[in-house]
Amino acid sequence: HRQELRVLLENENDSATILHLTTTLLFYAVHGLIIHAPGKAVPMLIKHLSKGLPSSINRRLTDFQEFVIQQSSHRSKEGEMNETTMPQPDTDTVNFIKKLGMDAKENMIFDEEKRLQSQ
Repeated sequence: HRQELRVLLENENDSATILHLTTTLLFYAVHGLIIHAPGKAVPMLIKHLSKGLPSSINRRLTDFQEFVIQQSSHRSKEGEMNETTMPQPDTDTVNFIKKLGMDAKENMIFDEEKRLQSQ
């Protein structure tokens, strides 16, 4: 199932779906369990995961989450998607978030202190 999620993530262009898939894969990396959660649970999952993520990764993940929320509220205000006025994500950020999900592995250690203890 994890491999299927990675394939979906690799080919995805929608920011909200990228965030959802990455969060699901990170949850697997931290807990060794695939979670089936609706998109509205993603902020809660990110908050939960933030306890074990380095601050730099957590900051980029929450920044991307804020962008997705802005994009979603823009869609709600406009009624329909208008590509010319729709906020677009930074390519480097999208690639970072995708790579974070693609590289997530079971029992991955994010905390530097825990990483040193396990060696």
